[in-house]
Amino acid sequence: MQTCPVHRCPCLTWKGKCKAHSRSNAQGRRYRDSYTATPSLRTHWDKLSKGKLRKDPLCQSPTCAEIPAPLRPAATQVDHIDGLGLQGPRAFDPDNWQSLCTSCHSRKTAGESFGRP
Repeated sequence: MQTCPVHRCPCLTWKGKCKAHSRSNAQGRRYRDSYTATPSLRTHWDKLSKGKLRKDPLCQSPTCAEIPAPLRPAATQVDHIDGLGLQGPRAFDPDNWQSLCTSCHSRKTAGESFGRP
């Protein structure tokens, strides 16, 4: 097994890219996430996600939401709730974002990529 060759993707795969990065959308275009997006789109996403993290600095996952606020882990990443990332129709809709800590974001991404909880 190897790690997906897409920058900062934690997914493991037997060869090549993981399921999320090797798939195409309905129009036949390759999957586009925040690391393979155009520079202008990436810059726009970076600004918006930093604002989201300033607004909601603690992890919002159901697992961490049970932890009292002073002990809850800090959010380090902004996740698209629908799981489509920058390719989705709601990519820049703030209602489709949640602030997550690294472990919760990795767990959610693995669940979406490999169907695991």
